[in-house]
Amino acid sequence: WVSTIMEPWQPIPEWSLLAPYAQQPHYADHFCVSVSAEVTIEQWTVAFFTSRAFRVERFLLNRVFPDKATDDAARALGEGRSDAFSAWTGERRGPGQLLLKSGITRTWLAAAPQEASTGSASGTTALYLGSAVLGAFERSIGAWVLRATLTPHRAYSQALLRSGMKNLRWPR
Repeated sequence: WVSTIMEPWQPIPEWSLLAPYAQQPHYADHFCVSVSAEVTIEQWTVAFFTSRAFRVERFLLNRVFPDKATDDAARALGEGRSDAFSAWTGERRGPGQLLLKSGITRTWLAAAPQEASTGSASGTTALYLGSAVLGAFERSIGAWVLRATLTPHRAYSQALLRSGMKNLRWPR
């Protein structure tokens, strides 16, 4: 039911809520995987934030932030009953997508029917995970440190995307 097509170097889609951050001095990336099922942004958000790979980050977040990263909080965020999840607050929601902010970082999740990008109905959904770091290409020590961590960030993002995809639950 899954075809894993990672697209790490493709331009960020113009329709994306992350698109405004896809230019210097900011850093932005995204990864995409296609699944042969119809998945909503609500399902994708919950699956992502409750996935096995994200549990380590949740453990750390729960030690630092007063707003806990729990399964219930992930469901509330996914279902639109809340615009906050631990360190993140909602910056914007759009059809099939969610943009969260935490300081100078942005996290973008989207679930788009594959026909949105191919022009033909296929019954598959493209699941996106993207991020941005504001001012990452400015001349500063902090920006240099951020740039130095991009390779591990990309690997971690891909692991999170795969784990979230594996965590999806829908009627079979």
